[in-house]
Amino acid sequence: MSTTSAPLLTHLTELRKRIIYSAICIALTTAIAFHFYEPIATLFMAPFNTMLPNDASMNVHNIYEGFFVKFKLSFIAGAIMALPYVLFQICRFIFPGLTKTEKKWASIALVASSVLSIFSTYMGYVIVFPTVIKFLTSNAFIPNNIQILLNFNQNLSYIITFLFGGIIMFQTPIILTVCLAKNIVSRQFLLTNARWFIVSIVIISAIVTPPDIISQLSLALPLILCYYLCILMAKLLRWGTS
Repeated sequence: MSTTSAPLLTHLTELRKRIIYSAICIALTTAIAFHFYEPIATLFMAPFNTMLPNDASMNVHNIYEGFFVKFKLSFIAGAIMALPYVLFQICRFIFPGLTKTEKKWASIALVASSVLSIFSTYMGYVIVFPTVIKFLTSNAFIPNNIQILLNFNQNLSYIITFLFGGIIMFQTPIILTVCLAKNIVSRQFLLTNARWFIVSIVIISAIVTPPDIISQLSLALPLILCYYLCILMAKLLRWGTS
């Protein structure tokens, strides 16, 4: 075996070990979430329970729906609970190959990523969901003589789609900041092409969120603000000058 293939094989073996550890953790947390399914489902559906009119109800359309929803929600809740351990395994794999400075920046990026993920989840769960539900089920759209029957699976998917879409989208300021710090892109380029980036943010927000304007704007507007904050921070730190 050549000297170049030996380190590659070592890295692949280490990567496989970290993936196996992460998969085992996700399986265990999924089993725990499956056991505590009812309170987890109640937590996810709380915005609907508090903001829907009194005569509204949540329903299932077939006998298999509850079964598949339970497994889906248990896996998602398990993945969320396992996320800190998965990030730890990623760090264990990446950090040995980084310099001291790179480790510092990687740690800052992980902390910032976690903060932005928590912010987007809080914003969606506490602010956006109740507002959207109250707005779309109001008398402005649904007459008083129409009873509201919501599908459990579809509306749970609505919550999950928005949460995960928000978490993924709110990682873009981290990527943009890294690109500015490494002078991969310049501040002038971002400012000159800001309108195209804003249009892209609006379009992607429309894709990853449910089809209502409130959800789309609640994701797009904070990201546009983060876009300009990244440029401002880069100017203060003299990044992105190339």
